[in-house]
Amino acid sequence: MSSSSPPGSHLESVEEPAPASVDRLPPELRLLSLQRYAAFFAASPDGLLVVEATGEILYCNQAACTLLARSSAELRAARLEAFIEEDGLARYAEVALGFVRGALPPSADLPFLTGAGARRILNLTFNGALREESGIIVGLRDVTNERALERELTRTKEFLQRVIDSSVDAIVCADMEGNVQLFNPAAERLYGYAAHEVVGTLNVRELYPEGSAREVMRRIRDPEHFAPGELHGYETELLSKGGERIPVTLSAALLMHRERAVGSVGVFTDLRPRRRMEASLTDANRRLAEQEKHSVVTELAGATAHELNQPLTAIAGYATLLTKRGTDDERTARALHNIGSEVDRMSAIVRKIGSITRYETIPYVGETRILDLEASVGRTATSHENDSPAGDLWDLEKLASIGRNVAEVVHEVNNPLTAILSYAEGLSERLRDRLEPRDHERLGRIVEAANRIRRFTRELIDYSKPAARTFTRVDVHHVIERAIELTAHLRRDGDVSLDRAFNGSGVIEARESLLLQVFVNLLTNAAHALAGRGGTIRIGTEATPDTLVIDVADDGPGIAPENLARVFEPYFTTKPREVGSGLGLSIVQEIVHEHGGHIRLHACAPNGARFRIELPVRR
Repeated sequence: MSSSSPPGSHLESVEEPAPASVDRLPPELRLLSLQRYAAFFAASPDGLLVVEATGEILYCNQAACTLLARSSAELRAARLEAFIEEDGLARYAEVALGFVRGALPPSADLPFLTGAGARRILNLTFNGALREESGIIVGLRDVTNERALERELTRTKEFLQRVIDSSVDAIVCADMEGNVQLFNPAAERLYGYAAHEVVGTLNVRELYPEGSAREVMRRIRDPEHFAPGELHGYETELLSKGGERIPVTLSAALLMHRERAVGSVGVFTDLRPRRRMEASLTDANRRLAEQEKHSVVTELAGATAHELNQPLTAIAGYATLLTKRGTDDERTARALHNIGSEVDRMSAIVRKIGSITRYETIPYVGETRILDLEASVGRTATSHENDSPAGDLWDLEKLASIGRNVAEVVHEVNNPLTAILSYAEGLSERLRDRLEPRDHERLGRIVEAANRIRRFTRELIDYSKPAARTFTRVDVHHVIERAIELTAHLRRDGDVSLDRAFNGSGVIEARESLLLQVFVNLLTNAAHALAGRGGTIRIGTEATPDTLVIDVADDGPGIAPENLARVFEPYFTTKPREVGSGLGLSIVQEIVHEHGGHIRLHACAPNGARFRIELPVRR
């Protein structure tokens, strides 16, 4: 027995035979010929088997026994395939064929069933160094956990690849030199490049306008924007294959490995659809605001037709009195006759306005009567179209159409009005020394009444014009005064007083016609709230260097608590359906937001309502 054999090894129990040909040695003697390798086999941390080409196991080290949970005798009593699971036998047959042909595979993964009944994946390596002893060295290494991890990593990688490929946002990865490493299908659609045209070919700088890539990397590394190595929601532009500059939102990050940046990834959201939608919504809101404004014009013009009768009657009366006094001056007589003719012409225009608006009223609160929208747009009392937003829009569009026609007809008032003023002022100047004091007063009253009509119609025409698209420096106090003038008839009819208190400068950057619409709407609502009960509307301002605060309040019945959260909803109204479209406050809020401001309701029933608007002084 060789002293070099490790204790417990099967090799130490074999007596050394007389020399003979290896090929003719029986298995026991061939095993003895392996004696010189015993120390090496025993010291190996991996399981080792020596098998014949037929698969018979000649030798196994202790590591192999431990790995397979079987004894040395159990292993040597069978062929290798006896311990392989059924699903691995086909692969083992290929390996065994290599044994016979002498073409050993470098390695193979095979499933084994251990003596403990456990399934283990073993990686087998093959070495023909013992061919002279008719043996093949088979190394065994348990790779069960490795292969499971590899499968999980493969599944995760495939899943992430599907996520990347399915993303609606473009995803681009690059190494630290800027060479593109990943370009998903959404990036292909966004840029117009195929992935193979970009990956490994283009530098990421070529996907941005000049200098933009450098700025993006600067921001990613700048801790003032986000956490170092991150960038979120940054709006920039990309450069498509065709040279188009594409607006996008970018979220990007550095890819780190062992605390070292190895690349970068960017996720790009195309802003073009959103901007088209925003433009469409902005246009729709603008048109809706114009329609709402024209519907207000209808009410104001209806009031105009109702209200202009007083100064118009005064002009006609004073002109008649002056004519009756008689004059030998043919030129004076002709001027007075012309004033009368122009009054008749204006009366016809006022009747035309009344005809267009079909200005009819209904009882509202107490003895107050307000515009009957149903009658004004020619709707029947049994119509149910108004029970939905579509019906509300129908009403609004009808009123807007009426409002546009009214504005055109009101414009016609200027011609006879100019003539009346010209004749009256001319007579007053030319006959200054010849007329009695009361006749001078009568001419003055004609001029005063004509100017009153001019102011009102001019405000109405200005109000009905489309809103300017640009922001300019506007005195909000002046705009409020215009709104007060336009809504004066609502307060006169309802025994409503108005208090104003302007503090500080009211100059801000704004769109004047839109602000006028805001204040006309709020003052109209306040007057309606006080209709039939009387009360006071208070409007005031407070200015700071950065903000102008405007309060519009009334001491009416207020707004019920359950309605507070809904006052700015489109189509919501607490007024009778014949009175309001429910769009006024919604559009007011939209206009205030467009100016970068806020509007809030600060008071409720039973203490009246107070709307507070905060507008930035500068945009």
